Amino acid sequence: MKGSIYDYSIETKKVIIIDDLEKHQNKTKIEEEILSQGIRNILIAPLILDNEIVGILELGSPNPGQITMVNSLKLREVLSLFAMAVERSRGRYQQ
Repeated sequence: MKGSIYDYSIETKKVIIIDDLEKHQNKTKIEEEILSQGIRNILIAPLILDNEIVGILELGSPNPGQITMVNSLKLREVLSLFAMAVERSRGRYQQ
């Protein structure tokens, strides 16, 4: 995972959107695998609860530019809800 778009998103705790993964510089094996699955446009969002990453939400599209910063603004409003749901589910499995 080192050097991948996931690594960057986790390290910076920021939402990452790649408009066209085919044109992305310095692709790692992870990005190459995503491309082999037909995904060209991807959003990676760390799910953060109490300043701790509890998961990652990823959205992908085969069409470059379909997922944009504009439509991701709506998603940002619910990221904390996704983080709480992941944490609640994780707590159930640990019992």
